[in-house]
Amino acid sequence: MEGKAGTSEVCLAQLEVLEGSPPQHEAEVSTQVQKELIPEGVLEGEPFAPMREVVVQVLVSRVLLLEKVDGAQSNGTLLKREVLIPFHKACDGLLSVPSNRALTAINMLTAFVKGNPGLILMIWKNGSFRKALKRMIQNLRVTGEMCPMVLLPLFHLLQQFVIQAIPEKVVEALNQERTDEGEGEETRPIDVSHLLRTSLWFVKLAPKVLDKPDWSGKKILYSWGGEARLLRNVCPRKEFAKAAQRAFADSEANGEALELFKMATSGWERETDENTSHDSNTRRFRRSLAIQCTVSNPSVAKYLDKNTVKILTEMRKVMGKAAQDESVMGYEELALFTAWLEAATLRSQSNLEECMYYGKLVHLGDFKKKGLRVQDLLFDLGTMEAMGDRLHPSKQQCKSICPPPCVACGARVSTFMYCGVCKLVVYCGKECQRADWKRKPGGHRQRCALLKENMTEVLLKEGKGAGEGEGRGEEAGFREPEVCKDGIGDG
Repeated sequence: MEGKAGTSEVCLAQLEVLEGSPPQHEAEVSTQVQKELIPEGVLEGEPFAPMREVVVQVLVSRVLLLEKVDGAQSNGTLLKREVLIPFHKACDGLLSVPSNRALTAINMLTAFVKGNPGLILMIWKNGSFRKALKRMIQNLRVTGEMCPMVLLPLFHLLQQFVIQAIPEKVVEALNQERTDEGEGEETRPIDVSHLLRTSLWFVKLAPKVLDKPDWSGKKILYSWGGEARLLRNVCPRKEFAKAAQRAFADSEANGEALELFKMATSGWERETDENTSHDSNTRRFRRSLAIQCTVSNPSVAKYLDKNTVKILTEMRKVMGKAAQDESVMGYEELALFTAWLEAATLRSQSNLEECMYYGKLVHLGDFKKKGLRVQDLLFDLGTMEAMGDRLHPSKQQCKSICPPPCVACGARVSTFMYCGVCKLVVYCGKECQRADWKRKPGGHRQRCALLKENMTEVLLKEGKGAGEGEGRGEEAGFREPEVCKDGIGDG
């Protein structure tokens, strides 16, 4: 289903859509895919027919796309026709009943960028992409058994685009995009409160769709925390604090909020890095997200009031060594929550020094104010002007936090450089760049110009002049990367 198109979508929709592969060839590929790529006994039977259709369509589309990229049909319209246009249509299609075509388009974009950080950065520069992604996140509403079918492709997409550190300027540009046609409309930042709750439904239903055993309590907690982190990464700090306060605040969410809160404030001693799939700091961070998103719920507030001492004992264990390392994600929220618990119990009289340590982010006296609730403290922490938007690193910090791998040797160094022509291929230095340029067969020299014509120029062109907030280059924080120039573009 297609909704009203914004300026950038009109620009894309007006492109001439060339005829696809012949039906006979597509049918042959479909038969081959089902025979060779889908194991016998998987997704069989009437209940799985819709899901099988989606999987087959995704696999067929990938095969056909690869054929076109490597064949004579490769040209400047390929990226628009096979990836950008379907993705924009998908953002409208998911607003109501999701179609297989819409879900396939999102899967196609995910597959297209996987393992290519240079391409991901280039697509982030594209205003059309930012507008479509923002629109989808803001407007997506889904309930019941449709959750896994719709949210799984979305989270796979976000994993590729935001699982690594992305610069603060990129997040600002995403949130400043206009998604309404009216030119006078003010830009509204992304609100993920509805998806934070929907994500809990998703992680509970996902095992059934994936034909896996139901997940245990902690598996649900940490899986939800992983999806919540993806949503957190597309928001400015203040906006995520607001979304977290609203996510489970409704009394209709009492059961879900209390379940998540109990999981986040219990069972730490039974977990180790060996018997879980996450290290201790990751587990702390995801617990802090669960606490932040559930403390505003009335049922959680009652439980917290009755079990303050018990929860405090557990939170001291959770803090553990993290109390010595303020760089741990979620540290401030955990420290503030623990300080509030200390001040709310008689223990704060005998452990005043420890309480003041945990409470160093705020004045201890503030805890004693009448009516001051823990959810208010966490919200204030997330919206303090003095803290700025510390959810997201600067561009320079990103280079050292998660540098992309060199395509020649695989090394990750903060001094990495991009090819100076296509700006998509990453090298650790000029030695690897020169070796890859001259490598035979398949050296970068053979593909550089094609990548520039069919990828770089298409993305940058589509990002210019398509509306406010798009194609703004350095104004949007997208300065050109350092480049390797020696040996590039000389033939």
